[in-house]
Amino acid sequence: MSDWRRNLFGPTLSLNDGDDNFATFPVEEVLSADDYDYVAVFIGGEHCPYCRDFAPHVLKSHAALATDRRCKVIFMSADKSDENYEIMCNKLRGIPTLPYDLTKTQFTRDLFNLKTIPVLIILRNKHFDREVPDLVTNARHLLVEDPTLSQVQWEEPDWRRTLFGPMLSINDGRDKAATLSVEEVLSADDYNYVAVFIGGEHCPYCRDFAPHVLKSHAALATDRRCKVIFMSADKSDENYEIMCNKLRGIPTLPYDLTKTQFTRDLFNLKTIPVLIILRNKHFDREVPDLVTNARHLLVEDPTLSQVQWEEPQDNGRAGGSSNLYEEQKLLEMTIGKAKEERLRTMDVFVLDNCLRETAVAAVKGQVASDKDQILSAVSKTGISHYIVAAFGELRRPEDVWLMEKRDTLRASPGHFWAFSEIADARTAAAPPTSMESVGLPSGILRCKEYGLQNIILEIDVAHWTNFRYNDFLQLFQTRLDAVRTFSPDAKILINLRDAPSAYFEENAVGKLK
Repeated sequence: MSDWRRNLFGPTLSLNDGDDNFATFPVEEVLSADDYDYVAVFIGGEHCPYCRDFAPHVLKSHAALATDRRCKVIFMSADKSDENYEIMCNKLRGIPTLPYDLTKTQFTRDLFNLKTIPVLIILRNKHFDREVPDLVTNARHLLVEDPTLSQVQWEEPDWRRTLFGPMLSINDGRDKAATLSVEEVLSADDYNYVAVFIGGEHCPYCRDFAPHVLKSHAALATDRRCKVIFMSADKSDENYEIMCNKLRGIPTLPYDLTKTQFTRDLFNLKTIPVLIILRNKHFDREVPDLVTNARHLLVEDPTLSQVQWEEPQDNGRAGGSSNLYEEQKLLEMTIGKAKEERLRTMDVFVLDNCLRETAVAAVKGQVASDKDQILSAVSKTGISHYIVAAFGELRRPEDVWLMEKRDTLRASPGHFWAFSEIADARTAAAPPTSMESVGLPSGILRCKEYGLQNIILEIDVAHWTNFRYNDFLQLFQTRLDAVRTFSPDAKILINLRDAPSAYFEENAVGKLK
């Protein structure tokens, strides 16, 4: 079986007894998990002045680290020669040293992205079947002032603490709250799942949902080995206390909206209430496995029998559930490849706007030869649909160019497009009160004049205060019919330019709402 200690350090370590006598021991014996929880790897070289200054601090601290932190210090050389390696080893008598092997040193530095020396990386002395050990920190800048590294977070990461904090409170029903550690309340020996109810007293949906959570939590603990806890999204301490009193018997997190928002962002929870089910395992991961959001299931299904509680099968892959993280990454890669293939084979419609965008609001300045150069450059990209004009009441340089190109446009009618208002500017500024008073816009008439087949009709709907929904339908229909009379095969797009603001415009009520 693979062992990262052998992969990183080789099969043996040497120990200088102080009299220039080296004894060699198997790496598993020197770095036994029974004796040490951590391995500190000092990487440095005699040629490096910073390493020479740092080495005495490592030598001074290694015994205390072994005793107080169960952390074994070893030396990996980055020296430039065998002679310098021996000098540094003599300075570090009593500290196990790796054989001189710059290939292994470089491999380790690359693995942990160590650009400079000296370093003192702290590794967790466990999970030996993994390819890469867990890195606690690089303690190079801590050791001089803090010889026992008291500032290092030695405890292994636990997503329960990251999400919920170190303690949970349980109200016994008589307004007496007992405070227990999160590991005790959410013990993996007792529970396979954690259900997190996020809500607040200010939210009527949360107030309606809370009794269902309270009613179900005991059955979920018994039948599903699922512990329910409450995380507040309340707006005040007073509302938090009210909701906690409604949930007596359910462990509650301290009132901390920062942690609540962090959790909501982590799982992309946009609304409340929620009841997310998490797998109570893999505590060393940054993010727990999410089973589901059971908010819409619990009312009709108090024991959540419809939830797929079982962990997905490994489909015959070696390693079983321990490889779930790797399998998830493989799945993400597979989905990514499928998306790439979908994009690669998709029939994409690209409508180029270079001819028009380069002359926005211009009534002079751009000449016909400019248009020719732009069209030639765009066509070389493989794009075959072009917006050539945005017609208004005033004539622009593009009108001259279109008149010259009229025969070309008519020869390839399906490739050219133009913008047209649904009504001319003077009409849009003072919207008509009836359909009869709305004439055809000049844009449609010019499309007919120049032989442009395809058109993009544009309108600012919020400005048409006298027109209702059915009026707009009739207006659009008249425009579509007018275009079809001279271009039966036309492709017609409609652009509601102010759609977002029209949803909230008082005058637009009845149109888009």
